[in-house]
Amino acid sequence: MYVVKSAASPAIDKFDSNTGVRSPFAAATVGACALATPYGIAFIPSTEQVAVISSAAAGRLSIYDKDGNCVSHFTTGAALSAGTPSGVAYHATTGKLIITQATSHAIYALNLDGTGATLIYQNSTFINTPRTITTDSNGYIYVSSSGTDTVEKLYWSGTGSATRATSVPLISTQVLSQNVTSILVLE
Repeated sequence: MYVVKSAASPAIDKFDSNTGVRSPFAAATVGACALATPYGIAFIPSTEQVAVISSAAAGRLSIYDKDGNCVSHFTTGAALSAGTPSGVAYHATTGKLIITQATSHAIYALNLDGTGATLIYQNSTFINTPRTITTDSNGYIYVSSSGTDTVEKLYWSGTGSATRATSVPLISTQVLSQNVTSILVLE
């Protein structure tokens, strides 16, 4: 189990899910990787890497190997500089990372090396100030919208734009959907 801390000293810790024993995984700075107000974490099963999205003066995407070593660190590109990156998920059907942008209300897909940023969804009427994001094995994307207090379900095949999977929010505006900060899909 990985835990990202966004305190005065940001870091990633790794815990044994059976014993709760903590092992430091990555400090605020590891090689070129630098955490600054980290918001989201995603595991990439094919490479056993961990992707972390941070937001400070500029957005950051840091990729760590299974031992906590910095593999790559990105601070430029539309997905990181277009407006406060707030969430990251691994999209298994395409092998891409999906990044949410809170202030531009956008969702981008990136290659695992941080290149090839492609805008796949932007409609602030439905997803306004996206915060957290997750995916399932069928290509569906679940994203919380703080501006509308909903959770939307999108579908993306890997080309073109993502589309809403339902004509209404998956979880509508109600007390249960206010300020959603994390989503987990079990299959």
